[in-house]
Amino acid sequence: MPNNRNIYVYESLLYGSVIGMCAAAITNSADVIKSEKSVKSIIKDIIYNKDISTFSKGIIYRVLYTGLVNGIFFSYYEYLKSIITI
Repeated sequence: MPNNRNIYVYESLLYGSVIGMCAAAITNSADVIKSEKSVKSIIKDIIYNKDISTFSKGIIYRVLYTGLVNGIFFSYYEYLKSIITI
């Protein structure tokens, strides 16, 4: 993309949303583990009581929320960048 081209609001909303959703989906497993008491206890719990889908607990809500928030953030950032010159 040329440096002198303006980025439209819908583009920054789309890019921010997609990037945010990807990041949320990738890091969701780590957040599930982090919210438990210890890594050892969660691994034992998954092996004996649950299945691998435990790692995707809450992923849909997190992906949608993060995508929306990042889309708004990047849109606002691009808007401010277009009206403020340093």
